[in-house]
Formats: sequence, structure tokens, C-alpha cells
Amino acid sequence: MDLSANSLTGEIPKEIGSLVGLLSLNFSGNLLIGNIPESIGNMELMESLDLSMNRLNGKIPPSFSNLNFLNHFNVSYNNLTGQIPTSTQLQSFENLSYMGNHLCGPPLTKNCTAKGIPTDIANNGSSSEGRKVNSPYVSLALGFVMGFWGVVAPLFFIRSWRIAYYRKLDHIYGKLYVFWATMVYCFSHNVSSSSLDVGVVPYGGSDIEVEVGADYGTKDYPGHLQRGIDGDSQISWGRCEWIGVVCHNSTGHVNQLHLAPLSEPDDFAPYADHEWEAYYNSLLVGKINPSLLELKHLSSLDLSNNNFSSIQIPKFFGLLESLTYLNLSRARFQGEIPHNLGNLSKLQFLDLGGNDLKSESLQWVSGLSSLQYLDLSSTNLSKANDWPVQVTFILPSLLELHLKSCGLEDDPTSISVNSSKSLLALDLFWNRLTSVPKSIFCLHGLVSIDLSGNSL
Repeated sequence: MDLSANSLTGEIPKEIGSLVGLLSLNFSGNLLIGNIPESIGNMELMESLDLSMNRLNGKIPPSFSNLNFLNHFNVSYNNLTGQIPTSTQLQSFENLSYMGNHLCGPPLTKNCTAKGIPTDIANNGSSSEGRKVNSPYVSLALGFVMGFWGVVAPLFFIRSWRIAYYRKLDHIYGKLYVFWATMVYCFSHNVSSSSLDVGVVPYGGSDIEVEVGADYGTKDYPGHLQRGIDGDSQISWGRCEWIGVVCHNSTGHVNQLHLAPLSEPDDFAPYADHEWEAYYNSLLVGKINPSLLELKHLSSLDLSNNNFSSIQIPKFFGLLESLTYLNLSRARFQGEIPHNLGNLSKLQFLDLGGNDLKSESLQWVSGLSSLQYLDLSSTNLSKANDWPVQVTFILPSLLELHLKSCGLEDDPTSISVNSSKSLLALDLFWNRLTSVPKSIFCLHGLVSIDLSGNSL
């Protein structure tokens, strides 16, 4: 759970100790006050704990000696006092993990009195170390605020600007990238940019036929795919060997289509021009023909990282009833997510992240009863107030949920829900949350949660 740098105030809730499966907890860089809850010592599986740069006071709870799996621990720059509890783990960390406090005992060189008070405080009545530390710390904080935050503050506090800024950056990057790669090809082949046609005629007629790049359409070129199927959706012998097509060993039915493009080449690699040519030859653009439905046994479809920037996700995808894996991430799809995707009851993996999509409700997700992985990152869900219930609790098998940069706001409802033990990882990075959703505390199986980049 990462709640760092969110300007959180008040005390750390004692209920945090009920998340006994949590492996990492980060409250650093906030304005938290009060004592550290003793209940955190119940989270015996904890591997990383960071409470630094707050205003916590009191002692480090003795229960922390139960945290035997810690490999990262930091309580620096608080107002903690007293002796550091004795345990194998707490004494193994460097002095930097404890600096900026009034602590004593190993691993620090500062000794404690019989009452657990640092000897210099007992002798002098005050800590000169605190005064020495505060001056540079305050100077560092002021420099950070004046320099860094003066530039990026509008992006943090004006939500509409933040979303528009990153979408615009992505749009500009795509335009410049296509222009640059097209120029490279034109100069290397001595052709005019106006004559270059990077297009696709996918799944046309009775054959599946994919041709990318008008000048590259030869059967000998490895980026060119021309796949023929007969009436019962079986690929002829030899064609199952083509890259991206996987068939059943005995029946010959098409089981999987992996049509993601080649990886982007390194600009400075030898033969980079030829690699860029191959990459652009493997990109899919244009429309997707409904003849894809002829593949009745298709269980896996991967169209990720292509360029379908002018179309929505086809509604007929919701009729591919045999799908267990669907990856449409970063393929530049636009518009509303078709709700009939919720008919894919066998689907276990769905990734729609990194597109320009939107959905006003997530009720359609409730039909995906077999789903284990869901990524809707960058989808506009600002009007989908039902996300905590429809996604987090109704899906019985869901293990991993990514809702990064979706414009999510606080849930206005107070729906009573049952606890869920299936969800292991929850990503709510860079949304519009102003408080931690209470429903999260019912997710008793969580081992990872990211709430950073919100307005908590």
C-alpha cells in the first residue's frame, strides 16, 4: 500500500493492522501525527515499512519486534523518542533509517538511560541534534517547494489539466513518431512520403488477409501475413506455422491469434533502417472485419500495440464466446467500451489499458464471472460511480485490478458489501480520490495496493 506524498493529516488508523497479508506499507512524506499504532506489529508478513517525514511522536511500538521479514524500514524525520525495540531486524538497518528523531539504543551509537531516554537529552534537557537536523531539512523543503512544485503544481491540483496534459503528450508523441518513421523509410528507399501507404485490409472476404505497407506486400517478406481459412475455420496444412497463428494439434482449429507488432527497434542498433521497416510492416491499422467470428474455437486474441486510432472496439468482439484471453492494450482504440464484452463469461484476462476509451458504468464487467486479470488504465471512468462494487466485489475470481489514471472519484454511495479474499493487487494510481475508499478495508486478501498520485 503506497500512500506517500498525499498530504495526509491526522493519526494512522489502528484498523490498518487488520491487513495482515500486506507486504509493503508506505506513509512517507505526509503530515501524520500521533503515536504509531501497536497493531502494525500484527502484520508479520511485512517486508517494507516507510513512515518517514511525518510528525509522528511517542515510541516505536515494541510489537515491531515481530516483523521478522523486514528488508526496508524507515522512520526518519519524525518526533519519535525512546529506545529502539530489540529484534534481529530492527538492529540490522543503518542509522539513516532512524535519523531526525530522539531515539537511542542499537543500531544507534547514542546510549539510553535506565528509563529509555537518550543520554544527551537526560543531561542537557534538550537535543542539539534536532536543531542541527531541522535547519537543512527546512532549507531543503523550501527549495523543493519553490523550484519543483512551482513548475508541476498545476498538474497536481487541477485535475482536468492533468488528464488533458498527458493525453495531449500521448497524441503529440504518436504524430511525431509516425512522421519520423515515415521520413526514415522515404529517405532510405528514395520514395515520396505522399506515395507511402501504410494500411491494412484485415480479415476480408472468405480469407483472413492482413497486408501492412503497400510496398512490402510480398509473401517472401516476414512481416506480410496472408492467412487462408476454409468454411469450418481450419487453417490449411503449413499455414499454422506462420508467426502469430496457433492451431490445435489434432483438429487444426485456430486457437490463438497473436497479432501484436514487432518490438520497436533501437535507433542506434546496426541495420536500424531494416528493423524499422520490419516494425512498420507489422503494424495493423484500419478496420476489423466481422469475418473474425468464423473462428469459432478462438480462445486467445492479442491486438495490442497496434494503431486502430480511428475506430471503436468492435461490438462483435462480445460474440467471441470461446475467448479466455483478450489483449487490446495500447492499440489506440477510441470511444465507449461495448457493454456486450460482459457476455464473455469464459474470459480470464482482459487488458484494455492505454487507449482513449470511456465507460459511464462498469455494470457490464459483472458478467465476466471467470475474470482473473483486468486492466482499464487510462479509461475515462469519471462517471462510473459503481466501480468499487461492480468490479472489486462482484467478480469472484479476480486477482489483479488496474485502474490507473481513470479519473475515479470518491464513491458517493454507502453500499454494504461482503468481504473479498480473492483480490491480491489493486492499482488506483493517479486518480481523483480525496479519501481512501472504505470498501478497501474489506479486501482481506490484498498484498499490494497503489494509491499514490491522488489528492488524499
